[in-house]
Amino acid sequence: MAQIRMNPVMVCEDNGFMRTLADVEGAALFMLHQWPRRYRGTKLHIAAQLAALAAMEGSGVGTPEEFRDAFIEAAGEADILTSIEKRRVARISQQRAVKR
Repeated sequence: MAQIRMNPVMVCEDNGFMRTLADVEGAALFMLHQWPRRYRGTKLHIAAQLAALAAMEGSGVGTPEEFRDAFIEAAGEADILTSIEKRRVARISQQRAVKR
């Protein structure tokens, strides 16, 4: 099965290293095995997991970018986004607000 690419997201691992996640499968595995325990099972975490399944299903119900958005929300809640990623997300949010 080919990897489903998405725009990269940079997160901090428990050991302090940064990791760049650039495909749905890798990000989904990160959510299963390396997500901070305190934030496993939250509404945002579950929503991101469901979005990953929808994107991987390939039926057109969910897209990689919809999953990425859900992942970023959950990662923000868990405070694992890198400072670089936080700035990038803020900039994109501002651009989207201006377009509305």
